[in-house]
Amino acid sequence: MKHGFIGFGNMAKAIHKGLKKNKKNNFKYISKSSKYKDIELVSSINELVEFSDVIWLCVKPQIIPEILTKLANENFENKLIVSIIAGKKISFIESYLNNDVSIVRVMPNLAIEYGESVTAFCANCDNEIVHNVKTEIKKMGVIAEINEEDFDLFTALYGSGPAFILEVLDTFKFRTEELGVSEDKVNEMIINLLSGTKKYLEKNCYDNSIEELIKKITSKGGTTEAGLKTFKKNKISQSLSEVITSAKNRSEEL
Repeated sequence: MKHGFIGFGNMAKAIHKGLKKNKKNNFKYISKSSKYKDIELVSSINELVEFSDVIWLCVKPQIIPEILTKLANENFENKLIVSIIAGKKISFIESYLNNDVSIVRVMPNLAIEYGESVTAFCANCDNEIVHNVKTEIKKMGVIAEINEEDFDLFTALYGSGPAFILEVLDTFKFRTEELGVSEDKVNEMIINLLSGTKKYLEKNCYDNSIEELIKKITSKGGTTEAGLKTFKKNKISQSLSEVITSAKNRSEEL
């Protein structure tokens, strides 16, 4: 398939790297940013649409009306628009376009580059090219076909989620530095903590709830129990839930 990117920020780059693993895919992009040597830059949206089977909308929500106005007179026969834009529904895109256009809305995260994304997916139709794109995305992680009205919460949980998890890990990194080990060693330790916890969850989550898995780590009167008591006393779970709600509300505002 031929993929064209309108906008080429961090998420578009991650998607490009994920899709590039399929040698049958070809790529072009248009962006106001600097040139990137591993993908061809085109000079106009018309040129990009003519080249592409799949047009990826990867611009900021604030400028999508300008982009859709430019797209309104293009021919999208046998083509697919894929939007990763937070807060902008398929109906919003449809309202700008004058023809019957196949549109998919997705919400991946940056782990799509490594085949580890959790990606929300919904479409306004079901045809061969939609199926092909869905198959490509499935190769790059877990795909969740959800109702579009749930995208704002999904965006907060799994689009923004990696940043929230890294914020927690940054605290672990800060305290690990007190051990006096090198920065490389600190990073190695943090990565192993995360990967080990992931494997523990993978091996046991189908037979145990997360609450039960926490209890298996916690000895009565021990260090873990002491830490968890402070966790609950300071309502950290509630605070994290509020963080997610703030991100969800911002997605709705966009």
